[in-house]
Amino acid sequence: MASLALQRLAEERKIFRKTRQYGFQAKPTVRKDGSTDLFEWACVVPGKKGSYMEEGNFPVTIRFTEDYPSKPPAVFLPPGFLHVNVFDNGGVW
Repeated sequence: MASLALQRLAEERKIFRKTRQYGFQAKPTVRKDGSTDLFEWACVVPGKKGSYMEEGNFPVTIRFTEDYPSKPPAVFLPPGFLHVNVFDNGGVW
């Protein structure tokens, strides 16, 4: 039987696919063996309209654990992304 975390992530994936807003992308990564990894997602977040980031599309990696949804996922931007809330390794504070 699948874990609560896997069940929840599978359901949230279905909801995202039906309701996603234009420009946003989120999909589970694919392991070397070709299987889907629901615990790591590759995402793209568009810059907010009217802001200096408006023209950007920002890659984000989201890593979930078996403790999800009780424990929040870890979120990472590419290393070197300059923002006050982003660590040098891309981790989001």
